[in-house]
Amino acid sequence: MGLYKTPSSLTLAQFAWQMLAAVSYLHLHRIAHRDIKPQNFLLTDPVVDEASHLAKLKLTDFNLAAVYKPGKIMTQSCGSLNFVAPEVLEESYTNLCDMWSYGMSLYMLVTGRPYWPDSISDHECMELIVNGTIQLHDPRFQKQKELKDFMHPLFLREKAGRISAKKARQNAWLNGHPFADGIAKGCCVLS
Repeated sequence: MGLYKTPSSLTLAQFAWQMLAAVSYLHLHRIAHRDIKPQNFLLTDPVVDEASHLAKLKLTDFNLAAVYKPGKIMTQSCGSLNFVAPEVLEESYTNLCDMWSYGMSLYMLVTGRPYWPDSISDHECMELIVNGTIQLHDPRFQKQKELKDFMHPLFLREKAGRISAKKARQNAWLNGHPFADGIAKGCCVLS
């Protein structure tokens, strides 16, 4: 905890909104990214100055992206293990796999580390992903209750009602910041 400084609530919300807008845009066009992770979001400006401007993120690396048909299950196991949804490992998933990965990316943005410990093997990690539940007990979430509440439905199993990008965009925490209206209008066309 000592080396990583969690971004301010405003910066977290800015990045969360922009990351979600990118995923939402892809899903609107029936594209599943399938490798959402912090490393695939690039800052267009290396300086984040909350007082004067909004840092902009760009989503990159579409090597694993796939066009999907609503209601059709994807079966290719792919993505980065620390961010992959359980259904991907079970080889039966939809575009909602991106929402799990988005949640894991937010977790790393808040804590500075992946959810799954580095000390375990890939096999152990896969078992935890498929059989475990995500708990947001890191002390950094104590001051981020609204963010924690926003993230909870990202970690539901698809069949249990994982939230879609379109529905997540309606969240009060995301929309309660002064920048949200400007991003919604200027970022990309969403419906």
